[in-house]
Amino acid sequence: MDYSQATTKELIIAGLGLFWHNLKNIIGLIAIQMITMSILLLFIVMILLNLMAESTPEQVGYGALLGVLVGIFICLSVCLVFPVAYLKKFMAAQSNETIATRVSLLHGLTYIKPLLIWFLIYFVIAGGLLLTLSLSQRSLLFFPLTIPGIIFLVSLCLSPFLIILEDQGPLQAIKQSHKMVWRQWWRTAGYLIVAGISVLLVFLAIALPFTFVFAILSAAIPLFIGALNIIYALILSALLPLFIALVYPCYLATKSHKQSIV
Repeated sequence: MDYSQATTKELIIAGLGLFWHNLKNIIGLIAIQMITMSILLLFIVMILLNLMAESTPEQVGYGALLGVLVGIFICLSVCLVFPVAYLKKFMAAQSNETIATRVSLLHGLTYIKPLLIWFLIYFVIAGGLLLTLSLSQRSLLFFPLTIPGIIFLVSLCLSPFLIILEDQGPLQAIKQSHKMVWRQWWRTAGYLIVAGISVLLVFLAIALPFTFVFAILSAAIPLFIGALNIIYALILSALLPLFIALVYPCYLATKSHKQSIV
């Protein structure tokens, strides 16, 4: 398939097909991720509940707060293993090959550092964007400050693929992603929106029954409200490979387009 000439609809169909045809191959990986996420979420929730029992940082102790930040950092590092594993699975399937789940997870461990650096840079940009949004009602600077943030959020979106599939460093991947996306920014942004909405619709279809049931149960037991948030997080983590499968054809299309220009 010539991805450089493919329409948004064709790329979405290609991504859905890539996910569906390899679902059996990645189901074990999804199960491992779900179990890992459950343990990590339970660990974080227990710590937060203990911290919330106290009212001020002085009473809790800054050491405990630092421990929470370290715990979140560790959880983030663990979570970054799975996108690599999924992408390696899809890349192998695209080449009519197979890769063992254990091997794909080991690959994930080798990419934690560069992906973590990229994520922190991306988070700073996204955080600045969200901060600008929160101040939008107070200042007319909203548009000139937010638009560059949105532009860079889209232009850097292919960085993880370059890190994982082309073994580029985080800063090199950021520069390369920007060059790849820049001439196709509107197409890439539109595709990401369509892919995001597609995943959101699947999420709502799965989450709504839980929401209905837990809304009834939480009337008697308020603790179920917190449990519902954990279920939401687990559903989103289970849909991660679907989103990766949808964005992967976009990466191939953008790369093919850039090569055809060169």
